[in-house]
Amino acid sequence: MTDCEEAVKPKKFQCEIEGCRAQFDRPNRLLKHRLTHSNIKPYSCIEDGCGKAYTSKNHLERHINTAHRSYNDTEMYSWDMFVYGSSM
Repeated sequence: MTDCEEAVKPKKFQCEIEGCRAQFDRPNRLLKHRLTHSNIKPYSCIEDGCGKAYTSKNHLERHINTAHRSYNDTEMYSWDMFVYGSSM
């Protein structure tokens, strides 16, 4: 067994939805995955008139940075800006 193989954690937490084969090494990752089956999207875009929502904050950040920011903007959107009102 190589060092890389030893570092891989066993995936003990399996999605219980019929037909879904997703497995995770941590229970919180399974909980986040379940949002995809329930269509719950708690992370909404704050840009006026957009209306997009996502299951993870990383997907929301990527959306805002690609859909609402131009390449010559000096700051990229971050979760801290959303929560605290400015970059930290």
